[in-house]
Amino acid sequence: MRRTRFSWLIVASLVVMLLVSACTGANPTTGGTSAGPAGEKAAPQVQGNLVYASSDNPVSFNPILLTDSASYWVAERVFSSLVNINVKLEPVGDLAIDWTASPDGLQWTFRLRKDVKFHDGQPFTAEDVAFTYNTIKDKTYTGPYGAAFKWLDRVEVVDPYTAKFILKESYAPFITTMTFGILPKHLYDAKPVAEMKDNPANRKPVGTGPWKFGEWVPGQYIALTRNDSYYAEGPYIPDVRLKFVADSNVSVAQLEAGEIGAMLVPSKDVKRITSTYADKLSFYKYEGTSFEYICFNLTRPGLMDKAVRHAIAYAVDRQKMVTDILEGEAVVMDTTMAPGSWAYTTQGVTHYTADPKKSMAILEQAGYVLGTDGIYSKDGKRLSFTLITNAGHTAHESVALLIQKELKDVGIEIKTDFIENSVMLDKYVYPGNFDLFLSNFGSGIDPDQYSFFHSSQAQKNAQGRFVGYNRASYSNPEVDRLLEDGRKEPDKAKRAAIYARYQQIIADDIPWLVLYSPKNTYAVKKQVKGVISGPIGPLLPRVWYSEQP
Repeated sequence: MRRTRFSWLIVASLVVMLLVSACTGANPTTGGTSAGPAGEKAAPQVQGNLVYASSDNPVSFNPILLTDSASYWVAERVFSSLVNINVKLEPVGDLAIDWTASPDGLQWTFRLRKDVKFHDGQPFTAEDVAFTYNTIKDKTYTGPYGAAFKWLDRVEVVDPYTAKFILKESYAPFITTMTFGILPKHLYDAKPVAEMKDNPANRKPVGTGPWKFGEWVPGQYIALTRNDSYYAEGPYIPDVRLKFVADSNVSVAQLEAGEIGAMLVPSKDVKRITSTYADKLSFYKYEGTSFEYICFNLTRPGLMDKAVRHAIAYAVDRQKMVTDILEGEAVVMDTTMAPGSWAYTTQGVTHYTADPKKSMAILEQAGYVLGTDGIYSKDGKRLSFTLITNAGHTAHESVALLIQKELKDVGIEIKTDFIENSVMLDKYVYPGNFDLFLSNFGSGIDPDQYSFFHSSQAQKNAQGRFVGYNRASYSNPEVDRLLEDGRKEPDKAKRAAIYARYQQIIADDIPWLVLYSPKNTYAVKKQVKGVISGPIGPLLPRVWYSEQP
């Protein structure tokens, strides 16, 4: 589940940004410059190219089916959404001109732009909006977001350029779920929703966004070309490409050689790259909302025992990871809530400081016996597990090997398996075929984490894959209630209290062991200007421009 700097919009099944008022208007905003009266800068030239790096291979570019960062990178450039989030983390209109809500918050009406066409020339209308969101609500929908939309009843077409969302119940972060790319109904409505995953348009997407889908050479790159009919500012860089490089050491070497023009710099390389290549690269630092974590499969013997999870937490030296592996370019985290969120708290939240003796004492108090092989067991079952992570991610591989050593020292056997990311997700993570997996995720600023740990999100669809992100198969009735209440509560202070209690329980139950949050450094080649960066990293790539052809 490795994610790039833009993936904060999709992570956590639409857990994104901020609470907005019940009646809001918005107008599209743009960055960059435009031609105007004397003294103003002229609009940037449409020229140049930019190659991005990705360690992941894509799966599907359908906005309501995608679950990986490479696919998301394409979808966010090819498709447009009703609402975007700007650099101040505020909702602004994109395909929507503005929106209003009923006093009870159960009906939201969006007025749409009339000057938008899909890349194949067909007009964008409210029919496409209703189709996109009603598909997610369809009982035969097989994507990852259906269960998270239980609050939505339906979307109605009021007229060709007005769509109305009808909610079953109040949902505080509603506007942040309007960031999905809108599908072209005319390319998808000929076949049943259950067959959507097989639609050829998933691999040759047609959207309304700033770039058109160009060429996909599997295992090598995806190329996008400028949408000359784009309705807003940009894009100024007409040709962009996502290059697949599985090994982060190789991608760094290609950044140094100028073969890659934009990428997130691995933590271990930040100091060297920023000091050596300041004349060739611009750097953008941000905290973001992502974190690295270990997901425990709570259906596996041993791991379903909270004592074992506590023992693992006390055996793992997270500060050592930050200091030795990441060279200080990260901070230890104790909860899944982003430190920048208004609901984040440390009060009453368990902090697991590395303490091997305590780890072993916990196991022995729980009835585990240390064997002659140095591994604890109980009722004849050894504490032996396999930890998987994505191959080529050097930090993850180093962390996994450190964890393997530290757990062996306290009598827990860990076998490591490094797997190509798309294979790991498809064969192991999505269907739940793992003991533990090490990955990264993004929490979003809004504290709604229903899709993380509500028990309904551990259910599986007809294809045997989790409907949400609760791949730990975690279930706690109090957590379910808190997550349900937190979604409905309009009062910010009351929501904060709800999520404070939620964080305390999750930190004690630890279905996920949160390790650290990286300090992100994003590098872009020097000739690219107009980069807008904020708390979640570089945004609005359509207004970036190149000073060179």
